[in-house]
Amino acid sequence: MELIEKLKKQLSEEYGIHSDQELMDAIAHQKPIDIGVFVKEVNEIEKAS
Repeated sequence: MELIEKLKKQLSEEYGIHSDQELMDAIAHQKPIDIGVFVKEVNEIEKAS
């Protein structure tokens, strides 16, 4: 099974998304992801030691 077919099957089974338009609508209405916990604030340039 090709990757695209696997993705379509997963979207269909897990999220009820069966068409390109349904996918685009779902993406447009999703909540933003807070990536703050994955980044580090850098106050000054750090040198590699």
